[in-house]
Amino acid sequence: MSLVAVTLDTLAAPVLYPLFFKAVAGQALAYDFTGMVLELMGMITIPSLAGMALHDAGGGRFAQFSKTVGGCSAKVAFFLVVFINASLVAPAMEWSLTLLKMLLVSLLLVTAAYAVGFLGSFALRARSRDIVMAMIYNVGLRNIAFGLVVALTYFPLAVAVPVTLFMLYQQPLATIIPYLFARFDRLCRSE
Repeated sequence: MSLVAVTLDTLAAPVLYPLFFKAVAGQALAYDFTGMVLELMGMITIPSLAGMALHDAGGGRFAQFSKTVGGCSAKVAFFLVVFINASLVAPAMEWSLTLLKMLLVSLLLVTAAYAVGFLGSFALRARSRDIVMAMIYNVGLRNIAFGLVVALTYFPLAVAVPVTLFMLYQQPLATIIPYLFARFDRLCRSE
């Protein structure tokens, strides 16, 4: 269900962002809607559907691959994406009090998104550990790539700096969540 929500979120982004800019900035973004949707489908929707189909067709036989080789290669690929994006915005970054504030606000926003997912899980009837984790990731992990594309395409380079900082915090914090759950479980068992 989480993958369905992420896919819908990805497909809704090209529609919602221009409406957001019109409401907040009073200005519409001119962009190729069809091209943007096709790119997002190629980057996120189609690979997600292919992965789910492969998992279903293989009866779960590929789970070990995704935990070992697939997981490692995905982390390397993600590192490269962040590295390339960071190198694009590096010329616009000046170490100053403003950048420090941006770092702190970005960290606060990313942490708050995960916390909202956790708190939102209390509204669910069937609240199991798996459902709580799904809620945390579903709310906390945002498809910031679309925001980066918009920032780099339509705005000065400095606008992409906070978006890139958001990406730098989002994934490392996502890897900490299972460890926090495991630690909480150990604390509960020891009491």
